[in-house]
Amino acid sequence: EKMRRHLFLGVKLATRRTFTHGAHMHINPLGLQVHQTVQQQPFSTGRRLQNDPPAPNGPMFGGRDPKVMVQECDAILNMNPKEPTALFTKALALHKLQAWREALDVARQAIEVQTVSEGRATLYMLQAECLYQVGEVVEALKQADHALEEGFEDAFQAQAIRSRSLYVLGRDSEALEAAELCCKEQPKNGQMQHMRGVLLHSLGQLNDALGALNRASRLEPDDARMHFERGRVLRELADQEAAMAAFEKARALDDTLPFVHNMLGILLSEADRLDEALAAWERAIACDPTDASLLANKGKCLHKLERHEEAVEVFQAAINLSAASGTASQETGAVQAALGECLVVLGRDADAVQVLEEAIKQFPDDGYLFALLAFSARELRDAPKALAAIERACQLDDNQAKWHHIRGALNYDEGRHEDAMKAYSRSLELDSQSPEAANAHCARGVIAFKHIGNKEAALKDFDAAVALYPQHAQAMKYKAVLLDEQGSYPQALELWDRLLELSPLVPATLTSRGKCLSRMGQVQEAIECFGKAIEATEALPAAERTAEAHKALGALHWSQGAKDEAYVAWCMGSDADPTDVYCYFLQGVYLSRAGEPEAALAALDKAIAHSKDSPAAEVLQLRSAVAETLIRMDESKP
Repeated sequence: EKMRRHLFLGVKLATRRTFTHGAHMHINPLGLQVHQTVQQQPFSTGRRLQNDPPAPNGPMFGGRDPKVMVQECDAILNMNPKEPTALFTKALALHKLQAWREALDVARQAIEVQTVSEGRATLYMLQAECLYQVGEVVEALKQADHALEEGFEDAFQAQAIRSRSLYVLGRDSEALEAAELCCKEQPKNGQMQHMRGVLLHSLGQLNDALGALNRASRLEPDDARMHFERGRVLRELADQEAAMAAFEKARALDDTLPFVHNMLGILLSEADRLDEALAAWERAIACDPTDASLLANKGKCLHKLERHEEAVEVFQAAINLSAASGTASQETGAVQAALGECLVVLGRDADAVQVLEEAIKQFPDDGYLFALLAFSARELRDAPKALAAIERACQLDDNQAKWHHIRGALNYDEGRHEDAMKAYSRSLELDSQSPEAANAHCARGVIAFKHIGNKEAALKDFDAAVALYPQHAQAMKYKAVLLDEQGSYPQALELWDRLLELSPLVPATLTSRGKCLSRMGQVQEAIECFGKAIEATEALPAAERTAEAHKALGALHWSQGAKDEAYVAWCMGSDADPTDVYCYFLQGVYLSRAGEPEAALAALDKAIAHSKDSPAAEVLQLRSAVAETLIRMDESKP
């Protein structure tokens, strides 16, 4: 037993330089690089470890290669499988070779036969490091605690592994305590100062975190990750310029770190330097093509650049990558939400509805997704789905003016005018100054004017809309119609003229202006205005033409006694719009009074044929009268 103790101490002293004090640990605190770099994006990658590059397998154990040591230990163990010193030495050699699983298995065998307390403590510590490397942090923490209980002499090393394991487990306060002990023992250890800074940052102690990271970067100025963490803290302290400088320093030191390029992309995007941001994300993806969050950020940048088709492809690639790698479904839902928004912009509403419904399964309390769904469902004429979605959006967040505006429009579409009025009113409570508020005033005015009969309230809303947006054509049009009905012809004419200044050749506006002139007794000016309206109508595609100007011109001629000119205008109206029932009816009126009952009957039959619903009573009444006239004429014939 005494010989075994001396032999063990000799081996330990021979290997001490390569194992203790944390100086050559493969899993130093810098290996704890957290990829929390995807900020303001759909993905949240959580706490992941970025291990240091493997150390070269150079000479050790007194200048001997660890592979040789493993072979020699195996030779001893073939003769005595439970020889403690051989098991101990083999475990150390495998650890140095980064054969974590094999080292762990051998260490477990060694600890069963190891009777020396110091040896047991060392083996517990070795197990802790191997377990940490293979991601079993709960067991790693237990083994580190066992090492300390056994009196492991290097408290720094044990507390370092405890700090990292506790951090990965989300126990940040305990992790910070362990890191503080390490920094107290070795204040010039840049890696543990970095670890301390990461933990202080995680706990929201930004100024203290910055101090620790500044010390870490001074101690190890050539480590890119030190500067990266500094940049993250500076960004949260709203020092964007210093944060950018820190990230650029990190990139200059190591151009292969995807999270550095990612954070540069975020800062550049926030500064509206979108082309540079896109380039940064493309470099990040080149460094790590397996990270779906990087694709998601690139997609958002393309979306901002209005390169929507490309954004859709990138978002879809992110979803596929996430599915292939088994990423959490909530992260996939976040990308689906971004994809849905992009599809809405592109007008691909059917695809948008499908994607948004999947995203809502992951984010059932996200009002914005419901609002997007409502918009696309409305475009698809799916009123029940649209209305249900917007109602849910407004339940989740009652303070979004645009959502209430959409709610008002959907209720109006369904004929629920009182609900629409309430929705528009709520929208105006939240936003009374924007161009969208002008639209809400106009919509509320239309309801008051056309469906409630409150013309005074309607006029106030139209005035408010024009005051907010002087070129609001719809508000001016309805106000002009309302003034026309009230007999305020000069004011109405002024509005029609303003509308024609905005859009000179709109047939409907010219027609309304002509009607206003005719009511003011300015017959010749009205006829000229109707003529311009007819010319503008003829310039339109056939499917867009109407007979409104022709009917109005014919009515004016008729009122002036020019019956033949009226008939010509109505015939031209039928040429412009062969489906206009009233033109045929008016022709029938003229022909019946002109003593041409057969032609009148033919015109009235066309009116009936083009009636979408049941023909108007006046059409049927006139046809009956004309038919009776024809019968009497037939009876009077010899």
